[in-house]
Amino acid sequence: MKTRRAKLWLPTTALILLALSAGMLLTLSTCKKREEPTAEPTVELEAEAPAPVEPVAEKPAPVKAGPAPPSVLEVPPDVILHGGLASFGGFSKAAGEVTSPFLPLPVGLFLTQALKENLGLQTMTWLDRDRPVNFFVMNPKSLSQPAVLMFPMTSQEAARNALPKTAEEGDDKNDMVFSASFRNYYANFLEGYMVITLGAGVYAKARPFAESLTEVERTSPIELTSAMTNVRRIFADEIGALEEEAKRLATEPSPFSLPSLDDTIERQYDILFKTLHELESIQLALTTPEERLRLDLWLTSQKSGMFVDRLASMIGHKSELVDLLPTASYLIMAYAADPKGLEDVAKIGIDFLVSILEFDEEEAEDVASLYSRLLLRQTGDQAFGISRASEFAVGLEYICATEAGAEETREIALAFYDRIWDKVAALVKKSIEEDGEKLPEELDLTDLGSVIASANLILAPQGVSMRLKQEEYKGATIDYLDITLNYDKAPELTEERRKLLGALVGGRIQLAMGFAPNWVHQVVGPNAVERIKEALDGEKPLLANPTLRTAREGMKAGGGLLYFDPIAALKAVGDIPPLADKRSAIEELDSAGGIAVELHAVEANQLQFALDISLRPIAKIVKLFN
Repeated sequence: MKTRRAKLWLPTTALILLALSAGMLLTLSTCKKREEPTAEPTVELEAEAPAPVEPVAEKPAPVKAGPAPPSVLEVPPDVILHGGLASFGGFSKAAGEVTSPFLPLPVGLFLTQALKENLGLQTMTWLDRDRPVNFFVMNPKSLSQPAVLMFPMTSQEAARNALPKTAEEGDDKNDMVFSASFRNYYANFLEGYMVITLGAGVYAKARPFAESLTEVERTSPIELTSAMTNVRRIFADEIGALEEEAKRLATEPSPFSLPSLDDTIERQYDILFKTLHELESIQLALTTPEERLRLDLWLTSQKSGMFVDRLASMIGHKSELVDLLPTASYLIMAYAADPKGLEDVAKIGIDFLVSILEFDEEEAEDVASLYSRLLLRQTGDQAFGISRASEFAVGLEYICATEAGAEETREIALAFYDRIWDKVAALVKKSIEEDGEKLPEELDLTDLGSVIASANLILAPQGVSMRLKQEEYKGATIDYLDITLNYDKAPELTEERRKLLGALVGGRIQLAMGFAPNWVHQVVGPNAVERIKEALDGEKPLLANPTLRTAREGMKAGGGLLYFDPIAALKAVGDIPPLADKRSAIEELDSAGGIAVELHAVEANQLQFALDISLRPIAKIVKLFN
C-alpha cells in the first residue's frame, strides 16, 4: 500500500513548485532580509563595469511602420464607412498569394464569376482591372439599402451591353434598372465608373461623395475607413444603451464573481468607452508582402483627451531589451512607453492584487506606494520571451529596464515582495485545502527560506532538492533558486511519464532574478543564471526573419510587439504526445517566419495596430497534420 506521503507527492510538489515559481518572480531575494537556514551563498565578483542600456536622450519623430494608411477624405455626415480595392487585378493577385502556400487556386476567376452571377451580367470584359474599386455605406437609419458599389469601366458602352437583357432605362433618378438574384439593382454611370445601388433613391444622395471617390488612388489590395464621428452621431442612442448595459453587467453582483474583479472590469469598460468617444476614424489596409498576410489598423482620435495622452507616453520610447532575448525564442512580447502614462492602468492591476490577497486599508496603501515607486523606476522598455532551453521546453525570461542603481531597485522590489509573501502563502494553503488535501505539517510557510528548508526535508526522498543562492556578476546581484529533480525516485510516475518529464523539463530548474544597474532580468530555465550573465555580456540579436524584422522596425517607435513562431514552438514541445509521433517530420520543418502583432504610436493622435502572418510556415504545419 502506498503511503499518504507518496499519494501527496504529485499534488504537493506541483503546488509547492508553482508557489515557488510565482514567488521567485514576486518574492525571490528575501534571503538578504532574513536569516536563512541554507548554505553560504556562492559569490563570484567581477570588477568590470556592465554595459549600460543607453537612456533616451531625446524623443525622435514618430516612425511609420508597414504600409501607409488609406487617404484621408472629407466625408459627408451621412457616410459611416468607405473603402475599396486598389484594383480588381491587384486584389485577385494578392488573394492568390494568400492561398498559394496552401492550395493554388484561380482566385481571380472565382471572384469574377461570383460577381457576374450575383449581378446577372452577361460578360465581365467591361471591368477595368487596373483601377480602384470603391464602395461606401450611408446612414442605414435614413436609407433601407445604404450600400453603394463603384466598379471602374473600360467604357460606358461595354458596361451597358454587359447588363442583363432585362435591363431597362431608368427614370430621372437612375440611368438603368435591372433584376438579378431575386432583387432589383440600379446602375448609374459616373466618370469612368458604373455605380450600383440596391435602392432607387440612393444614388441621388450618394452622387456627391461618389464623385470624390473617382479620383482616389489606393495603394493596398483592400482599404477601409470608418468615420467614427458620424457613427457616434448616427448611433448615439445605441452606443449609449450599450454603455449602460456594460456598466450594468460590470456592477451587477454575481455569486461567481469577485468584487475586485468586478471593479477592474468596470474601470476597463470606462477606458474603452472613453476611447470610443474620442476616436475620429478607424482605417484598415490589407497587404501581402513576401508571402505574408498583413492587416494594418489605424485609430485616429481627437487632438486631445485620454487617447492622445496614452500615445504621448509611447512616442520616443525605444525597445532595446527585446534583442537580449534568446535567438531560440518562439514567443516574444515587448513594450516601450513612459510608465507615468500607464499609472492609471497599473492602478487597476495593483488594486485587484490588493483585493484578491485581502490586504487591510493600511497594508494596501503601503503596497500601492511601493508598487508606484517600482513603476516610476522603470524607463518603459520591457521584454518577455519563451524559448526551449536545453531540455526545458518552456524557458521563461522577462527583462525590464530601470533607472540607474541596481541596489535601490532591488531594495524597493524586496520590500514590495516581502509585503505580499504572507498573503501569497495563505492563498496557496487555502487552494490546497479547498482541493481536499492538507499541507504537510513539516512545511513552514513563514518566508521563502523557511519554505525551501522545510520542503527539502519533505521532498528529498522523492528526488527533489532546492537551494537558494546568490552571485555577483558585472555589477549585478543575481538571486536564484536551484532545483534538481531525480524522476527515478518519484513515486506514482510511470516509465513513460518519467521519460516525458525528462525530455521536456530535464533534471534541473533555476528560477533567477538579476538586478543589473540598468535592468531587472528574471529567468526560469535549466541555466537561468548563465542566461542573465549572457545578457550582461551582450547577447546576439534575434533571428531576422521577414515577419520579425518588420515588427522590430516598427518598435523604433514606441508601442508593443507580440511575436509567435509556430514551427519553433512545435519543435520545443515535440516530445509531447501526439506530437512525438511526428517528431522527425517536425524537426525537418524550416522556420522562416511567424505571427506578429504590433502596436505603434505613429502620430500624436494616431495608433497603428498590425497583424502580420507568415503564410509558408503555417501552410507547412497544416500539410503536416492533414
